[in-house]
Amino acid sequence: MLLTYDNIVCVMSSNYKILLIFPPPASPVSPYLSCPLLAGQLKAAGYNVQSLDLSLEFFYYILNSKFLEYSYNLALIKFDNLKRKIKQFNSKDNNDYIKYKYLEEKLNNTDKYPFVIKNIDENIKKYKDKEFFYNINYMDNLTKQINDAFELAMLPYFPAKCSFSSYYNPLYEFSLEGILSQTEINVEENIFYNFYIDKIEEYNIHNYDLVCVSCPNLTQLIPTFILTRILKEKYNKTICIGGNIISRIDSELIKMPELFNKFFDYILIGPGEESLVNLADYLSNKKNSINIKGLLYKKDGNVIINKPDLKYDISKSSSISLDGLTLNKYFTPDIIMPIQASKGCYWAKCVFCGLHYPRKKYTTKNPIKLVDEIQFLQEKYNINYFEFIDEAIHPDYLVQIADEIIKRKLHIKYLCCLRLEKSFSSDELCQKLYKSGLVLAEFGFETNSRRIYKSLNKGINFDNRKKIISSFSNAGIYTYLYAILGYPTETREEAIDTLLYAKQNKSIVDNMFIHQFWLDKKSIAYKKYKSIGISNLDNQNKNSFVQSCKYTCKKGIDSIEIKKLLAKNLEGNQLKKHIFFAPDEYFFLYVLHYGRAKTKELFL
Repeated sequence: MLLTYDNIVCVMSSNYKILLIFPPPASPVSPYLSCPLLAGQLKAAGYNVQSLDLSLEFFYYILNSKFLEYSYNLALIKFDNLKRKIKQFNSKDNNDYIKYKYLEEKLNNTDKYPFVIKNIDENIKKYKDKEFFYNINYMDNLTKQINDAFELAMLPYFPAKCSFSSYYNPLYEFSLEGILSQTEINVEENIFYNFYIDKIEEYNIHNYDLVCVSCPNLTQLIPTFILTRILKEKYNKTICIGGNIISRIDSELIKMPELFNKFFDYILIGPGEESLVNLADYLSNKKNSINIKGLLYKKDGNVIINKPDLKYDISKSSSISLDGLTLNKYFTPDIIMPIQASKGCYWAKCVFCGLHYPRKKYTTKNPIKLVDEIQFLQEKYNINYFEFIDEAIHPDYLVQIADEIIKRKLHIKYLCCLRLEKSFSSDELCQKLYKSGLVLAEFGFETNSRRIYKSLNKGINFDNRKKIISSFSNAGIYTYLYAILGYPTETREEAIDTLLYAKQNKSIVDNMFIHQFWLDKKSIAYKKYKSIGISNLDNQNKNSFVQSCKYTCKKGIDSIEIKKLLAKNLEGNQLKKHIFFAPDEYFFLYVLHYGRAKTKELFL
C-alpha cells in the first residue's frame, strides 16, 4: 500500500513546535536529506515540525541586484577607510594593507561589477531554465558571471570566500578560538549576520520551542555557529545541533564545555532519527529520562556523553517529509531527490575512507517500504529522478529494490554508488537494473595500479573490474568512476596510467572523476600511516576541526606534480566547472539529456 502521512497513526499529538534548519553554504542542487528525514520521523511521532533550507535562502539573499549593489557600495566605503588608515599609520605589514591592495585591484575593474549587478537576477532564473541549462556554451558564460557575483558579494568581507559549496576565511583556524572570533556579532565583518536576522523574523524562528541545525560539512560549521549564537544570545532558544561533521568532531567538542549554552544546548551524534524524537519527548515533558543515545549535553560544568546507537535499524525510519521546502527554487531544471536505502557500509575496510565513522552496523530498509517512499514522492511532488546516497548498496539488496520498482511499473530514473562486485558481471542482472530505472552507476575505481590497489584493501578482484564496468555499459547504464591521485608512494607513471584509463576505455567508461588523495583523520590510513609509506604527520592538531592533515611521504609523486596532472586532465572538458559544483547530479542530468555519445564528447 502506498505510504502517506494520512495513514500514519501518531501516538500522540503535540503543540510543541520544532524547526529543522539546514545552514549555508551547500550545493543547492536538491534538498539535503537530513532535515526531511528527521522531519518525517518527528511528524510521525505527532510533532509540529517544519524544515527550512537556509543554505538555499542564503544564495537568493546575496545573488540579487539589490544585495550586490549594497556590497559594491560597502566595498567602496571600506576601501576609502582603509586608504586613510594606512596613510595615517604608514604601515604595510598588516591585514589592513592586504585588504586595501585587494580592494584596490578589484575596484579598478570599473566595468565588471556594474555588468554583474545588472544581469544577476535574470542569470539566476536562466540557471534553472532547461533552454539555457543544456546549452553548454551559454552555461559556461553564465557560470563565470555567477562566480563574479560571488566575488562581488564577498568583496567587503575579504579574505573570506564563499561559493555554492564552500565558505572559508584563511585568517582563522577551524578551532575553538577561530569559532569564537568569527561568530562575534559584527555586521561589517560577517556576511551572515543580517541574513540570519532577516530570516529569523521572516520565518518566525524565534517562535519555535526547539531549533535543530543539521551541519553535515566542515564548510558549514562557522555559519552554523554564527546562527546558533544569535539564536542563543538574542532569543534564548533551545538548540540542538547534529550532522555528519558534528559526529566526526565529537572528540574535540567534548573538550569544549564552553561551547554549550553559548552556541547550543544539545549535540546529537550518530543516527539521529530515534534520538531526536526522544529528545523532543524529554523537552516537551512527555518523558522524564534524558538517557538518550548519542546525546551530549552539559551538566555541572561537564559534558555528559551518551553513546550513539550504531546498530540503528533504518527500517524503523518513517517516510521523509518535504514540508517547508520550496522545490522549484533549487538550482536545477529538474529535482534529483536524495534517498537512503541503507546505513553504514557492508565492506567498511578501505584504508583511505573515513565515511564509516562512527562505524555503524550495515542495515537496509525493507525494499517494499523504500519503494513506497519513492512512489509517494513521485505522486505527491512529481519527482521522477532519485539519487541513492548510500555509501554502497549491496548487489543482492539492489536486485530486491529493482524487482519491486519493476513490479509496480514505476517510471523513474536513479543513480547510486556501487562496489565492483563479481555478481555485477552478470549481463542479465545489469539489464534488470537498467529496466528498473538505473541510469548512472558510480564506482570506486580508485587506481589502475595493481600495487596501489592492493594497498587500498578494497576487497575487490583487480582483474574483474573491467568486465563488470562493461556489463553495466552494455546494459545501457552510464558508468562513472571515482579515482584517487597521489596515494603515498604512487609514482608519476602509475598516476598517468590511472589518468588515461577512461580515455583508453571510452567504449565502456562514460566519465571519471579524479581527486587528490587526502589523509582522513578517521581513516585506517591515518591510524597506520607509517605502514602506507608516510614518514611523518605535520600539524595534525593545528586545526582541531579539520578532517585531514598534511604529511610527508618517504617516496612518490609530490603534491605540486599531482595538481599539474589534475589540471592537465581537465583541459578540454567543457563541463569542468559544473563537475566541481555538483559532479554527480549535473552529470546525471546531462547524460539523460544528451545521451551517451554527446556526453562522452563533452567529458572525456
